[in-house]
Amino acid sequence: MKDYQNGRDRKYILLSIFSLILISFITYKEVLSYYFTGVDTFFHIWAGQIQSYKDVLRIFSDPLGGGSAFYRPISKLSYGIDHLIWKDNPFGYHLTDLLLHSLNTILVFWFAVVLFRDSKRRLLCAWLSAFLFSISPININVVPSISNRHDTVAGFFSILCLLAASKSILGNSRKLLWYILSLSSGVLSIFSKESAYVLPFILGSYCFIFSDGTDYIKRLKDALKYAIPLIAVVFFNFVLHLHIVGRLPAVSERLSLHIKSGAIFLFYLVDPIGLFKIGDYVKGLIFIILSCSFVILLLFVLVKKKGGFLELLLSDSYKCYTFLLLYMAIFGIFYMVYGRVGLRYVYMPNIAFTLFIVRIVFHPSKSLFPVSITKVLSLTIISYIVFFSPLFTQYHAWDRSNEIVLKIFGGIKKAVTIHFTGKDMPTIYLLNLPIHLVYESDLTIEMAGILLEHSMVAWAKMSESKDFPYVEFITLSYAKMFDSPHADPGVDYLFDDDRIHVKPRNVRMIAPLSNSWQRGDKPIRFRFNDKEGELTFNRGLMENELLLLFDGENIKIIDKKWLANQRISF
Repeated sequence: MKDYQNGRDRKYILLSIFSLILISFITYKEVLSYYFTGVDTFFHIWAGQIQSYKDVLRIFSDPLGGGSAFYRPISKLSYGIDHLIWKDNPFGYHLTDLLLHSLNTILVFWFAVVLFRDSKRRLLCAWLSAFLFSISPININVVPSISNRHDTVAGFFSILCLLAASKSILGNSRKLLWYILSLSSGVLSIFSKESAYVLPFILGSYCFIFSDGTDYIKRLKDALKYAIPLIAVVFFNFVLHLHIVGRLPAVSERLSLHIKSGAIFLFYLVDPIGLFKIGDYVKGLIFIILSCSFVILLLFVLVKKKGGFLELLLSDSYKCYTFLLLYMAIFGIFYMVYGRVGLRYVYMPNIAFTLFIVRIVFHPSKSLFPVSITKVLSLTIISYIVFFSPLFTQYHAWDRSNEIVLKIFGGIKKAVTIHFTGKDMPTIYLLNLPIHLVYESDLTIEMAGILLEHSMVAWAKMSESKDFPYVEFITLSYAKMFDSPHADPGVDYLFDDDRIHVKPRNVRMIAPLSNSWQRGDKPIRFRFNDKEGELTFNRGLMENELLLLFDGENIKIIDKKWLANQRISF
C-alpha cells in the first residue's frame, strides 16, 4: 500500500511540475517577443560581457554600475553568460528570465511539500502555493524586465538554500553534502542581491523551528551552525561592497520613511496592485496599529500560556505559521532599516506570503471563530491574486515600453546613418526621453522602465562592433508619462529670444542622472523642475552634433527654429 501511495505521489508531483511550468509560460509568453526592456538592461549586458577569463575577474571586482551602485557579481555574471550564448538577441535574455521564474516556482512547490509534510493535502497545498507565486501581480515588475533579474537569481539560490537545509536537518544519509549545498546556495544568493542579507536569519530560524527534540540549547546550536557561516559571508560581502563601490546604498535618516517602508512592504504583499487607494501616511498609521495589536496579542498569549508559549509556537500545528511569519517579518525589518521598498523587492517575501495564506485555508480546525474569519480573508486574498494576475488581467505598460524602445533606437540609428558615415563620433542631444510609463487606466502597480542616459551609451557601445558608429548621448529631458483617457500628456515648447520655455502637460519632468550635458562647450543648457524647464541655446550645432526629439511616436531631427512654438503630445 505504501509503495502504491509513493507511486501515486510521484505521478502527482510530475504532473504538478509540468502544469506549473506550462502556466508560467502561458502567463508570461508575451515577454519572449519583447526587445531589451528595463532602464539598466543595456548597461548590465555590456558591462557583463565575457570575452576572456579577465572579464570574469572584472565582474567580481567591479560594481554592477548603471543607475545603481551595487555589488552583485552573480547576477552580473548571468548577463555575461547570456551574452555568450545569445549575443544581441533579446529572446534569449527573456527566455532566461522566464526559465528562472519557472524554476523558482518549482522550488516553491518542493519547499511547500517539505514544509507541509504533515498535512494530508500537502501536494494540493504545495501546488496552490506555487501557482499563486507564479502568477502573482507582484511579478509584473520582475519577469518582463531583464534589468530586474537580480531578484529572481537571489530568490532561486535562497529557496535552494532552505531546501538543502531541510534535507540536512531531516537526517538524510548525505547530510554533509546537503549542508555544503545549503551554505553554497546561500553564498550565491548573498552575492546576487543585498536583500539576501536576511537569509542567515531565515535559515537559522528554519533550523531552530523544524529541528526535532525538546532540548532548545541543542536546537540553537544546530541553527547557529547554519547561520553563522552565512553571517560571516554577509559581513565579507558588506566589506567588499564598501571597498569596490566606494559607498553604501543611501539609507534614509527620517524615521517616518522607515515606518512608511514597513507599511508599504506589508501593503505590497496584501494589495500589490494598489486597488485600495490609501495614502502612504495612512498606511503607516495602519501599520503602527497592527504592529501594536500584534505585540499586545503576543503578550496576552505569553502571559496566558506562561511556560508553554514556546512549545505552542514550535508545536506541529503552529510551527509552519511561526516560521512563515518570521520569514516575512525579517524581510520587513530589513526594508524598514533600509528606509525604502519597491514592488519588485517583495518577490522573495511573497514566497512566504503565498505559503502562509494557503496554509491557513487548509488548516484543520473545528472552531468557527476566529479560524473561519482568517480562512475567509485568505480565500479573499487568493481570489484577488488570481483575478488580478497577468494570467487573467491584461497589462499594457511593458508592451508600450517595448514599442517605444524600438521606435527610439530605430529612429536614432536611421538619423545617424543618414548624417554620419565612417568613423565619425557624433554627439546626440535627445529631448523627451521617457524614463517610465504608468498607465492610470490600468493599475498603479504597472510602471515600465524604459531608458536612461547610460543605457543609451551602452547600447551604442554594444553596436560599435557592427556598422553603427560610437555615439555619445546627452539626454536633455525625461518625462514620466501618464496615459489615461482623460489626460493629454505632452510638452509645450515656447520660444523667447535664445530661450525655449518647457511646459509639461500631465507629465512630471525628471532630472537626468548625469550632469554631462552641463559640462564642456555644449550648444544647449537645460534646467528645470517638476513643473517647468528652460532650454538655452549658446551656439549653433557643429557637424558632428545632432539634436533629436522623441515625440511619442517617432525620432525627429530638429533645430532651434523648428523647436520654437511646438506642441508635443505623447
